[in-house]
Amino acid sequence: MSAFNGNDGDDQREEEHRPFVKIQGINADDARRRREDLTVSIRKNKREETLLKRRRAVEVEGPGLVQVSENLRTYLDGIRSNDLQRVRDSVEGIRKLLSVERNPPISEVIQSGVVPTLIEYLHSQDEALQYEALWALTNIASGTHDHAQLLVHLDVLPHFKSLLASPVHRVREQACWALGNIAGDCSDMRDRVLSLGVMRDTLNLLVDQSSRLSLIRIATWTMSNLCRGKPPPSFSLVREAIGVAAQLIFSTDKEVLVDALWTLSFLSDGKDNKQRAVADANVCPQLVSLLQSNELQFLVPALRTIGNLMSGDDKTTNRVIEAGALNHLAPLLAHARHGVRKEACWTVSNVLAGTTAQIQAAIEAKLIPPILRCLHEDRFDIRKEAAWCIANAVSGAANAQVVYFVQQQCIETLCGLLDLPDTALLDMTLEALERVLKVGSRIQISQRMQENPFKVKIEDCNGVDKIEKCQDHPNEDIYTKAGEILKNYFEVESDDEDADMAPSADGNQFGFGGGNMPQGGFNFSGFQ
Repeated sequence: MSAFNGNDGDDQREEEHRPFVKIQGINADDARRRREDLTVSIRKNKREETLLKRRRAVEVEGPGLVQVSENLRTYLDGIRSNDLQRVRDSVEGIRKLLSVERNPPISEVIQSGVVPTLIEYLHSQDEALQYEALWALTNIASGTHDHAQLLVHLDVLPHFKSLLASPVHRVREQACWALGNIAGDCSDMRDRVLSLGVMRDTLNLLVDQSSRLSLIRIATWTMSNLCRGKPPPSFSLVREAIGVAAQLIFSTDKEVLVDALWTLSFLSDGKDNKQRAVADANVCPQLVSLLQSNELQFLVPALRTIGNLMSGDDKTTNRVIEAGALNHLAPLLAHARHGVRKEACWTVSNVLAGTTAQIQAAIEAKLIPPILRCLHEDRFDIRKEAAWCIANAVSGAANAQVVYFVQQQCIETLCGLLDLPDTALLDMTLEALERVLKVGSRIQISQRMQENPFKVKIEDCNGVDKIEKCQDHPNEDIYTKAGEILKNYFEVESDDEDADMAPSADGNQFGFGGGNMPQGGFNFSGFQ
């Protein structure tokens, strides 16, 4: 065991308090930043929209506008007929107009005034008529917000919900599809659907052994739409989906697996109670195994969920670490897709915002060198994520870990971060530099050195000038913190440090001749 291991009495008491305030002076919401602060470029807005709503298309090209008008007039006349077959054919004709893949005439159909009649036919005793009307309304719901809003204003939601209990499989499936489209429109529409108790009905379809794969796919997608969106839905309305989604991430069907994974990512996004609830469903081992997938459609939501869980409380973070997640993050930090690298950096930053044991786990998983490569070599948005990793880690590190980070050239890195305009990151960086200087003071006393060796390193990379500039920062916390660092470490030497807090020297000690770091690495054996 190294002589300088941070286990002396006063320092140990200091470390015991650190887990309760993850990073000194920084709120945990800043250290483990909220999910919405990170936009993953893999999932472009257009891709998001295609996942939110789905139209059941059967034809690529539709008729021109003139033909649409003529057809609609014919169908409207037929719908008013007393001939059931003619009514069926007319509703089917309208459905076919709405089922073309490109530019379906949704607005034209709505303007024709036929929608209330289609809603009326949802409760027809004729199954074919009921199904065609439901299909047509499903495709209307796949349109714009105004299209979906019209249906809600016409009070279609209770009709859709009732059809989830239909004895006819294809009707249940189509009703679930329609509700998924409404829920995917916006958070307000989603909440309207949830308020009817549709989540329970959807989950019942998913656990029903008689449900066909096509229904399982649609119901899983609808479940994900019921959980997605900002602001998030009330957790009490969606929490029951966790257990079902946890089972579905073992599905061999790709569509089901993808939507189940996204469901868990939505459910784990937010406060600690959400992450605990998801982790309690024993999803961590399967999520970790999917980090090794070569298919982005699985990797991205699995990594997103892992990152969310890592942003939870210490117990939840430990469960993910114990499942082996850290061992699979290093390759993702070098992934060809920049969105994956960014997500991986965010995940690691949440680990490094945790306890000293969690920081040590990241060190032992050899995550610091690739994080530093991201910081120095990657595009700006990823460099910023990597910067949070280093600032989080050094701010909350134990003494021995601070020395490790210094050996990894993190003083130079931290000084470079002082140039960034991000106030929260700047605040964290000053915290980290203060932590480095505090450990350096203890080394100075232990080694009977003339100067704090880490102070010298900060001076050598123009860190003092940058800290001085922080005194002009408009944020009070920034300029106050910068002033305290300059006062305590660069203007007035801290000669009254408690010698009992300094590390003792023995055969495993390291020296700083002339203020330089030792040639050999720091020995972490026996570190607690």
